[in-house]
Amino acid sequence: MQNLLVEIFYDVDNFCIDFENYCRSYFLTENNDSNFAMIKSKTLSLSEVMTITIYFHLSNYRNFNSYYKEHVSTVLCI
Repeated sequence: MQNLLVEIFYDVDNFCIDFENYCRSYFLTENNDSNFAMIKSKTLSLSEVMTITIYFHLSNYRNFNSYYKEHVSTVLCI
């Protein structure tokens, strides 16, 4: 199951990179570099959040709260 998680993250991360490039080229901003810069703090990236959400839908958990508390914060060590 961990291999599946890595595959999901790889595909989602590639999508997010392409989507960010698309946004950079089509959206109007004051400064392209500052608006799309990664925030270096204790927050999750968009691709990490999307991967956790997709992985939740593939799991046997019925609600996201218990999934996050029992699986993500313990098994995935986030």
